[in-house]
Amino acid sequence: MAKLALLAVVAVIGLSYGAVIPKEEDFLYDAIQSFLAAPDAYASALGFSRSKRSADWDKEFNLNSVGVSVKIKYDDPSNQLKGGRAQVTIDNLKKYVKRARSEKVVLDIKFDGGDNSKDGLFNLEVNYELHHDGVEKGVLTVTRSKSGDLWATHVENKNLQKPNGKPIFQDFDIKGKSDRQTMATGTYSSARFGADYNFNVDRVPGKQLDAVLEGNGKKYVLKAEVDKEDHKLTVNLDANGFDYKVEFDADYEGDEVELDVNLNLGSVGTYSIVFSGKKDLTDAKLAVVFNNNPFFKVTIKGKKDLASGTFKYQAVYQGVLGNGKVRFARTGTKDGGQVKLQYLPDGGLDLKIEGRRFLKANNGLEMEVSATRGDNDYWKYNISFDPEDSDGYEMNVNSKFEIFDEGSVVYAMFCNQGFGCFKERTLKARMYINKDKPYKVDFDLKLAKDGEEVMTADINTLASPYSFKVIAPRVLPKLLPTGRESIEFEADHNPGQYLHVKSNTNMLSSFNVDKLPNGMRKIELNGKELLQADFSKGDNSISQTTTLPNGKSLTTTISWDSDNMKQNKVNVNLDGTERQLDAEFEWDVTDPTDMTMKGHGKGQNDRWGNYEISRDIKMSAKDQVLKIDATGHANFEKFWMPSPIETEMKVMLNFPTKEYMIDVSKTFDGRKMGVVLNNGRLSVTL
Repeated sequence: MAKLALLAVVAVIGLSYGAVIPKEEDFLYDAIQSFLAAPDAYASALGFSRSKRSADWDKEFNLNSVGVSVKIKYDDPSNQLKGGRAQVTIDNLKKYVKRARSEKVVLDIKFDGGDNSKDGLFNLEVNYELHHDGVEKGVLTVTRSKSGDLWATHVENKNLQKPNGKPIFQDFDIKGKSDRQTMATGTYSSARFGADYNFNVDRVPGKQLDAVLEGNGKKYVLKAEVDKEDHKLTVNLDANGFDYKVEFDADYEGDEVELDVNLNLGSVGTYSIVFSGKKDLTDAKLAVVFNNNPFFKVTIKGKKDLASGTFKYQAVYQGVLGNGKVRFARTGTKDGGQVKLQYLPDGGLDLKIEGRRFLKANNGLEMEVSATRGDNDYWKYNISFDPEDSDGYEMNVNSKFEIFDEGSVVYAMFCNQGFGCFKERTLKARMYINKDKPYKVDFDLKLAKDGEEVMTADINTLASPYSFKVIAPRVLPKLLPTGRESIEFEADHNPGQYLHVKSNTNMLSSFNVDKLPNGMRKIELNGKELLQADFSKGDNSISQTTTLPNGKSLTTTISWDSDNMKQNKVNVNLDGTERQLDAEFEWDVTDPTDMTMKGHGKGQNDRWGNYEISRDIKMSAKDQVLKIDATGHANFEKFWMPSPIETEMKVMLNFPTKEYMIDVSKTFDGRKMGVVLNNGRLSVTL
């Protein structure tokens, strides 16, 4: 009952939102107008890509990685704020929002802002189609009008088609009037509650709010008072005879902070939270009392020296969950620093973590983090970054991660999360980038677990032929034919003359494009000459179908926009009895200060099931400063790592000043892991 009362009051306040703020700050109205005026900016911020529009729509956007499309048609393209129509389609909402009930969602939205785009008057209509337990259809309308000095809002939802189960949105009707400053009144009726409710809100701006919700034989009264000068807030709620009270009293002037919070939640109990101390937490106390009994208490003491970057803190805690101490200290040194974190429970097993950072020659860096429990080694991690001076930028990275206790939580975490069990994991990597031509790269990597090599990678684009090779004995044999444990590509390109690609994969063992003396092109796929032709736009495609004696077949189709290797778009389509793939690659490296590369693939095979992978890379090389901004999304129905997988990478290399920043993170099904290296400072997210 208490939760229902609180939710009801929150709903009243939400409905009166337009009543307590100036009309030019109407959230719904402004949000819609902002989107209509600049949909490209919203779409770009959310990761949408602009699509080639059809004759029926003025703008079209797609977020292919999650199956979302948006289409917009304006009533008057010369005055977009007048309104128009938008259609939003989500292929599978439940796939990405686990708690959602609907799979496919279709919204057809009509907005009429009228001739005056600043008066806050509008009509909004949303026809929705929700796929769950059948199909649910309905229409939501929002109308804002004005009569005299009052604004009237009418919100109504009508079910047009009910699903087999319970609908998500039942019929409801909300009518309200407001001067948008001091008062609001209205009614709320819904099939969900089977009764009409009346609400009334009176407000003294910045001082007091009184709200009443009454209906179905019940009455809820909310009164809130604010004292800005003394930093106090008092909220009283009479929930149909049940009284609740919340009091906040704060003082944060000067160098100290005091906060006193009292909550009376009726039958749930009373809470008191008191915090006092210095803003830098060198001396602070926190106490929590439940029903007049001590629940939790913390005392913090500390020292700090900003000049040397040295500080020490200790927190002593007491409570129903036990007693103990937590200590944290950092000591700054000329060549780095040291960090210590200690968890010392009374009568329990302690946990101590120590980290050290050493600055090396030529802006290099070495870091080491170790943990012990009960004076026994728990785990240890070491990583070093060693840049080298040359005609390009070269970085060498070496790391070792050791887990000493197979019964530890850390060991089990890597085993259970798909990374594979190990007691020692090592990494050696080298990257070289040409300063003048940042797309010229040489990259080597070796990853081993418990002394066994699990992956090597070698990418070299410094000279033709380009080469790409990945060997992963533990992973790739599951993806490749029997006996194969590597993926290898080699590309030899002479612009305008030929392109030769070799691979050890079945679907593409070789692909050659050669310019003949007569100006025509000869195309060979997997050693078979497909055709000789003089291509024009629209005809830039090849296709080959291979049928095996067992009846399995695969049709490979490759198409491209032009012969320009610096700016092009390529589509690869595989249609076979055991696999399908539709992939698109697009790049533009004509301007070194603004280079883009995009890739998206969606397919299905027996090993991965249904999958989707996308990458978006932006690069710039200007004044000997290289910047890379890359994002990626992947989702696998069957895979050894949890999906969805989100990838983010940001790189900045300033060759004249030798400054650098590398930020790489992976999010596996909502769990983020990342590393940030910023001019010798390393932070890790696990």
